[in-house]
Amino acid sequence: MALFWTFAEGLVLIYLRWGVLFLQRGGGRQKIFLIFCVTTFFLLTCLMFGGESFFGLFFDLQTGQNIITYRWALWNFFCTLWVILEGIIMLYVVRLYKTLRPSLNVSASTLTKEKSSTPVSNSSYGIYALVSVLISLYVFYEYNILSMIGKNGLDVESIYRISLFYIRICGIFWVLFEWIVAFMGIKTYLLLKGVGESEVVAG
Repeated sequence: MALFWTFAEGLVLIYLRWGVLFLQRGGGRQKIFLIFCVTTFFLLTCLMFGGESFFGLFFDLQTGQNIITYRWALWNFFCTLWVILEGIIMLYVVRLYKTLRPSLNVSASTLTKEKSSTPVSNSSYGIYALVSVLISLYVFYEYNILSMIGKNGLDVESIYRISLFYIRICGIFWVLFEWIVAFMGIKTYLLLKGVGESEVVAG
C-alpha cells in the first residue's frame, strides 16, 4: 500500500507538472523527468521488498531491536516521501493558479504570444528547499534515534513511541499541504468557472 500511495501521488505530480509547463511555455518536455520518476519508483520497490535482505548483509538485522528500528526507519522514510510529494504538488498548484490568473485576463492572441515568452518561475527553488528541509529532518531524527539506542539502550516500546511521534509530525505537514492544495484548487476552479460563464454570456 505504501508503494501504491507513492505511485498515485507521483502520477498526480507528473500530470500537474505537465499542465503547468504547457501553460507557461506552450509545451513541457518531461522525458527526463519521467525517466527519473520511473527509476526512483523502481528503486523504492527494490527497497521495500529487498531492503531488509540487502542491509542485512552489512548490519545485524537478526535481533528484535535492530529489525524493529530498521522497519520503523523505512516506514518513516516513506512518510517523509509522501509529505515531499504532497509539498511539491502544493507548490505546483500555487504556480498553476498564479499562471492562470493573469493569463485569463488577456485576449487569446496575447495568451498565445505569452506562452513562449513567459519566464520560468522561481518556484523550483522552493521545491529544492522543501526537499532539503524534509530529508534533513528525517536524517536528523533517525540519527538521534540511533544515538539514543546506542547510549541509553532503548527498548522496543520506546522505539515505537519515538517513531510514532515522527509520523505525527509528518501528518501535520501533510494535512497542512493538503489544505493549501484544496484551497488553491477551489480558487482555480472558481477562476475558470467565472471565465467560462463570462464567455457564455458574451456568446
